[in-house]
Amino acid sequence: MAILILTTFPVKLFLAISAKVDADKMSQVQQATDSNKASIAPQNNQGQITTPANNLSQDSNKTRIDSSKDSSSKAQDNSDKIESRSSNTQSDDEATTRSATSDSQITPAHPVSKPPVKILGVSITSGFTTQPKDQNLYVGQASTINPKCKVTFADGAVANGVGLIYFYQWYVSNDGKHWEKQGSFKLRATTTFVGTNQKVGKKYYQLGYEARRIILGITRPSISFYSNVITVNIHKDKVPTKKIHISSSDSYLYNNMKDGDSTQLTAVTDPSDTTTKLVWKLKNPVDQPDIAKIDPDTGVVTANNDGISGETLVYATATNDSTDIVPSNEIPITIGGELDDQSVDSGQSATFRLKGAENTDQFTSIDWYQLKNGKKIRLTDSGTSQLEYKKDKVDSSDDNSLFYADIHFKKQNEQDKEFILHTNKAKLKVNYDGRINYSLKNQIFDISNPEQQIGKTHAKNVFAGDKLKLGITITNDNTDIKDKQGIIKFTLPDFVEADSEKSMVDNETPIKLTSKSSGGNTVWSVPYQDLHQGPSQTYQLNFKVNSMIKDLNFKIDPELVINDSNGSTMANSFRGNYLLADFVQNQLSLQPVDFSFGRIVSPQVDKIYSALRMGTNEEILKVNDSRRQKDRLAITLEVDPEYRFQLPVDLMFIDDHETKHDLKQGPVTLEQSLQNQNAKSIVWDDGESLGLQFNSEDSKAGQ
Repeated sequence: MAILILTTFPVKLFLAISAKVDADKMSQVQQATDSNKASIAPQNNQGQITTPANNLSQDSNKTRIDSSKDSSSKAQDNSDKIESRSSNTQSDDEATTRSATSDSQITPAHPVSKPPVKILGVSITSGFTTQPKDQNLYVGQASTINPKCKVTFADGAVANGVGLIYFYQWYVSNDGKHWEKQGSFKLRATTTFVGTNQKVGKKYYQLGYEARRIILGITRPSISFYSNVITVNIHKDKVPTKKIHISSSDSYLYNNMKDGDSTQLTAVTDPSDTTTKLVWKLKNPVDQPDIAKIDPDTGVVTANNDGISGETLVYATATNDSTDIVPSNEIPITIGGELDDQSVDSGQSATFRLKGAENTDQFTSIDWYQLKNGKKIRLTDSGTSQLEYKKDKVDSSDDNSLFYADIHFKKQNEQDKEFILHTNKAKLKVNYDGRINYSLKNQIFDISNPEQQIGKTHAKNVFAGDKLKLGITITNDNTDIKDKQGIIKFTLPDFVEADSEKSMVDNETPIKLTSKSSGGNTVWSVPYQDLHQGPSQTYQLNFKVNSMIKDLNFKIDPELVINDSNGSTMANSFRGNYLLADFVQNQLSLQPVDFSFGRIVSPQVDKIYSALRMGTNEEILKVNDSRRQKDRLAITLEVDPEYRFQLPVDLMFIDDHETKHDLKQGPVTLEQSLQNQNAKSIVWDDGESLGLQFNSEDSKAGQ
C-alpha cells in the first residue's frame, strides 16, 4: 500500500481510490501458438502503443496536461468491427469524450479506451472491465474507487519470451479540461488518496493503466488504457437517498471460467447526487450459497468457477441512518455453463444451445462433438457456425453421453494467434422404458401358384409339389432394449418339409431351421438374434409340400420367445397375426344327393311320379373345384347308357318352366363354367325335379 498526502483540499477529506488489474489468463482458451513468430508490439484494439519515452511513467518537470492539445495518446482502434454482449461499441469521437460524469463539457486527460469485448465469458480485447464511478460525498466522508483492467492474449498478456508488468497513474483536474498527474506512476500498487483541508466543490479523475513488455530484460513498447472520467462532488451536508433502481447489461454468467466470469451492475439513485453509500448484496439459493459473490462497494458480480448452475438475486441498499434503509429492486442473474444438461424421453430430440451468445460475428466456426462410449464423434461439418445442435431421435445408447462445442474466434489483428474456446461438456439423460416389447407381422406365399405370390395371410389350394414361403417380420418396439436373442416357433403339417432353398434373414443372412415331430405335425424352430440392421427384421422361410392323403385346412401361429440375460427362455412370448393354408389334392370333386320315388304299387301309365330328395342339403350336386388349371366344364344329367332302354319307364327332368326333358333322348346340361372359372354347385329351384313315367301298367316290381 503506497500512501500519498494531498494538500489540494482545505477541509478534511478521506478519499480512497484504488486500482486493480487482472491479466486474463483465459484458461478456457486454447492458443494455437507459432514458435517461430513472437509478437513484440502487437497493435491494440482498446488502448495505444507507446514507448518508454512517452508512456505513463515519464518523469517530467511539467506535470500539468492540457488535454485539448494532447493527441499523441489517441488509441489505434479497430474494435468497431467487434460487438460485445456486455456493452455496445463506440465510435472514435465517442471514445474521446466518454465520461462517467454527467458534465457535458469534460475533456479527458487521455481519450477514454473502449470497453473490452467479452463473448461467452472470454475477453477478446483488453480494457477496463470495472470502471470507476462518480462520487458524491459530504465533507469528511470517505469512499473507495476500484477500477479493474484486463489484458488478453491478443494484447500480449502471455506470449513466448514476452512478459508484462503493469503501471498505474491517476490524473486530476479542477475544471475537467486541464489535468495534472496525481503523484508518480505506481507499480502494481493500490494507491490511497488522503485529502485535508477539503472544500465543497468538484474535482475530476481519470486512471491510466500501462502494460509494459519486458523481453529478455529489455523494455519494449507498451500498451496503455484510460478509464472513464469521474466526478468527485463534495457537498456541505449529507444528501439522503430516496429511491434506487439497479440494472445489469449481463443476465447470464458462466461457471467455468478460471477467474470467474463477472459483470458490473449499475445503479440510478433519486436524487442523483445522493451522498449515501450503496451496499451491493446477493440472495444466493439456500442450497447453493457459493453460486456467486458480489463486491459490496463496486457491484461487480462474479460467478463461481466450480460448475454450479442456478440463479442469484442482486440488489442494493442505502442506509441514510439507522432507521432509514432504502432497498433497490431485485434483478436475477443466471449462472451456468455455455451448455446446459438435457433430459429427454427416448425417441425425442435433444437440443443443446450456447447460452449468452446472441450472434456469431466474432466466430469463424463452431464445431459440435459428442462423447459416446469413449469415442469422440464430430456432429457438424467444418466451417459451420450454428449456435445450437439438435440430436434427433435419441435412444438409450445416447444416455449419459456428453456434448460440447469448439468455438473458433476471429483474429483481432493480423499477427494474432487463433483462439479456440472449448465449452463445458453437457450431459444427455435419456429416459427410456426398460420393458421388452416385440410385434410380429406374418405372411404366407404359395410360390407355385401364380394367384398366391403376393403377400397374403391365407394360402388357398395348396397342392402337393407346391413351394411355400413364410415371411415373419419381427419389430423391436422398444429400440432401447437391444442385443436380445430368442426362438421363433410355429407348427406345420407333417407332409410339409424344409425346402432345399436356404431360408434367409432380410434376404442376406442364411439361417438354419430345426424341427420336431409332434402328433402328426412338425414344430419348427428358428433362432432369433438382433442383427442391428434396423428396428425390424424379416425371416424368409422356405418349404415344400409333399403328397397328402386328404384335404386339410391348417392354422399357422408363429410365436417369438425371448431369452433372458442368462440364456433361459422368458415367460412372456410375442405373437402376431395367424396364417391359414388350405391343402387340397388338385381335383374336382362331386357329391350328389340321393333321390327316391318311393314304393309304387299300381303304376298308372302317363302319370309322372316326382322324386323325393333325400337329406337336407340345398345342393343336389355339391361341387368342390380345386383344379389349378380350370378349363371349361359342363355338368349334365343323363341316364346311364346301360339302363337307358332296359327299364319299362321313362326318366325325365322337369325344369323350372315345367318343361319335361326325356333323358332317354340324351343328356340335359345343368351347369356350364367358363375358362378359368370354378365350377359351381347345382341348386334346384322350386319346380325343378326328376320325374318317372311308366310305359305299361303290367310293370312288375324289380323291373
